[in-house]
Amino acid sequence: MLCSLCWLLLIAVVVLGLVYYVIQKGKERSWKRKMEEVGGVKDIPVLPGDYPLLGHLTTFMRYPPDNHFEKHAETFKELGDSFIIKAPGVPSRTYVLTINPDVVKHIASSKFGSLFEKGEKMQRQYLQFLGHGIFNVNGEEWKKHRNVTGTLFHTKSLKDYVHVFATNAHRMFTKFEEVKKGPEYVAKGIDMQDYFMRYTLDSFAEIGFGVKLRSIEEQVNHFAIAFDTVQTHTERRGRVGEFWPVLEKLKPNHDYEQKLKYMNETVNNIVQQRMSENDETLRASTDALSSIIMDTRTNQLSYTEEEFRDFVMNFLIAGRDTTAMLLTWTFYYLAVNPDVEKKVVDEINEVIGEEALNFENIKKLTYLKWVLQESLRLKPPVPVDGYTALEDDVLPGGLRIKKGWEVYYISEIMHKREEFFESPEQFIPERFKEPNGCKAGMNHPAVYIPFHYGPRTCLGREMAYEEAKIMICLTLQKGIRFRLHKDFEPQIKQSIILTSKNGMWMDMISA
Repeated sequence: MLCSLCWLLLIAVVVLGLVYYVIQKGKERSWKRKMEEVGGVKDIPVLPGDYPLLGHLTTFMRYPPDNHFEKHAETFKELGDSFIIKAPGVPSRTYVLTINPDVVKHIASSKFGSLFEKGEKMQRQYLQFLGHGIFNVNGEEWKKHRNVTGTLFHTKSLKDYVHVFATNAHRMFTKFEEVKKGPEYVAKGIDMQDYFMRYTLDSFAEIGFGVKLRSIEEQVNHFAIAFDTVQTHTERRGRVGEFWPVLEKLKPNHDYEQKLKYMNETVNNIVQQRMSENDETLRASTDALSSIIMDTRTNQLSYTEEEFRDFVMNFLIAGRDTTAMLLTWTFYYLAVNPDVEKKVVDEINEVIGEEALNFENIKKLTYLKWVLQESLRLKPPVPVDGYTALEDDVLPGGLRIKKGWEVYYISEIMHKREEFFESPEQFIPERFKEPNGCKAGMNHPAVYIPFHYGPRTCLGREMAYEEAKIMICLTLQKGIRFRLHKDFEPQIKQSIILTSKNGMWMDMISA
């Protein structure tokens, strides 16, 4: 009896869904006629294989689960620099994917806040993970989070961070010597992705939250493992559109739930540790979390414990993962381009010499900055981002979109457009002699956006460069070189953060 009822419910849902689909198609035709009256507008190409209710689900299922970029790149060549894909739902969840810098400028700057922002579907998808933190809110909430962290990135603060980054780098070197003595090192080498995640976690926890986590010394990096599970799960909810809550009810992902619980406990422990400090201790601290707690105690700000959790979780991502992946991929490119590595060494010897690293002298490392910029071009840490249309609109090029459609720019592909970048697949730091690394005369302000674009451009850009430069300088000055372990080749893993699915296993050798 119960089985029969389930089938009847399923049939009813399908029938109602198809009726809704037909009604929506009629509305869409009416909308198109309305837009045609404006003149000079056109439809965005739709990826073939769109079905009622399912959207492009069957197409997604044929793609490699960890890397859609190659398939998307092929589609851009076939359909142009913007196209539509649809995820399941009633109605389907419509995504506009683009590598057009004019569109990026339009949604992230020109019309940001008035016509485009983080939409409800985006926010709901990431709510359990990001909560109401800076990456998942709009308007005044977003401004509040952004304003309270401004002092983290002032020049005076950046000068103070040099010591923190250098101290943690030396802790890494000590750990490497220990790891080299273990049996796994001979068989596999060192997973540098894992250790750069530890380095940036410990560094940002200290400067952002005033706590010393000491993950570098741990045998297993539990936080990184949990984060990878949580970020992958939440990002891939978008592939099943509006059906993900139902699917997760029918088949819960217990590993995700356990990992999210662990992350929440870790973050809440950080918050509770700082909230237990007295006013004198907090006033003497320079980290952002202490400042927010004090401002809340004195009624200058209004933050709940849940908002403290969201603040810490979001800024752990901002301060840990993006710089960790910048370092991971930069050391990869140095390993496979020893001629570039030699130029970096020569510049360090010439500019730094026997001096201790400081804010002023590392700023003078121009070639190393180019190396980091080139690494970010080929492997942007956050490879996809976007916003939701609040009203019907016409994108640059006369592309009409509807209210509620989500427009995503894929910097991982846009950064390799031959129209803008010479030999785009090659690692050529010298290209950054030109603005944004573009061909002479071809620069566009929104074509190279590793830290994103517009009002939501990453505040921590200069801190990321500083932290990466310090680690690279100290490594090379110690005569340490990293080379890929025999037969190892990293495999792209697409998620919120662009990682290597199989780590970054490298051998540590002497220069």
